[in-house]
Amino acid sequence: MLQPGAISPADHKSRTPPALAALFLITFLAIFFAAGLEIEGLWRARQERIESQVWPAVTAVVDRCALDRWAGANSRPSVSYQIRCTFTYSVNGTDYQSRTQTVGQRHSSFGSPQDLPPDALRMEAWAKQHKKGSPMVIHYDPANPATISLAGADNAFRTNTAAVSLTAARQVALLAALLFLASLLARAVTRRPTKP
Repeated sequence: MLQPGAISPADHKSRTPPALAALFLITFLAIFFAAGLEIEGLWRARQERIESQVWPAVTAVVDRCALDRWAGANSRPSVSYQIRCTFTYSVNGTDYQSRTQTVGQRHSSFGSPQDLPPDALRMEAWAKQHKKGSPMVIHYDPANPATISLAGADNAFRTNTAAVSLTAARQVALLAALLFLASLLARAVTRRPTKP
């Protein structure tokens, strides 16, 4: 006879083991994370499409274009290279001077600043081609012409953050699916009836 509050052997066998519960929790978190990455990637892709296809184009004059090195602030030493450009242009008779930047890939910090990785070399060459006073087609936000974009002009080295987010989201979703299958398999194994 069972004491009050005691668990029968049948009830004990039907409980989910802590490791299996943890696996279900990790699967849920992975699905949630993948959904967030997917939403971010789709939003970025939409924004890049708007900047390159919907925002009006204008021919601007380059005031300055240069490659800058930016060191990460996290615990692992890393560096990113970015192009910063300043342009002068006119929209509906109003003159503007605006800045924009394109961020390249993040690299582990290595070597001296003169030893540029291949993508940074491409960025530097692009910046050198766009000397002060040279014309360049840029896109501006019609709601705020002071906001500009190089979308389309810098595709040779732009870090396609939308594609990165979407790829990561799909990889995390695949991991979540595998975790879910593993948890179902583990649950089936733990619930298998034992012979008396």
